[in-house]
Amino acid sequence: MSPNRHGTLTRKSAQTCRSASFVGSPLFRQTNKELARRGLDFLDLDPRDPELLEMVTTRLSPLDESEVVQAQRAGECLVRDLFGRIGAMRVQMPLDPDLADVIHSDPEQARAEEGPGGEELIADGMEAVTA
Repeated sequence: MSPNRHGTLTRKSAQTCRSASFVGSPLFRQTNKELARRGLDFLDLDPRDPELLEMVTTRLSPLDESEVVQAQRAGECLVRDLFGRIGAMRVQMPLDPDLADVIHSDPEQARAEEGPGGEELIADGMEAVTA
């Protein structure tokens, strides 16, 4: 994978990188119950199960805790591995501040910051990652 001619990582190349390097299907906290149900269904879990729905909407990376606890529990999710097993996982934030900015990006912000040629910029000036 390489950045475009401007040295920027676009959404298409980021998706290619993500699918090549991440094994499994994660479901992070969803405050919207319908999105939580769809995520549970995607993991082949019962989207009508009230305990699972509560877990995804309130107990993963909880918002009603102190800032310290929120920071400690950020990145919690359910994940299905390649063998079909479901478990809890926590994604650590990268030490690289540019990558951390990408992870904390906002879809509305990204639409407002389209790159050259209509490609959405994900991160500017990043070096290419080759497989």
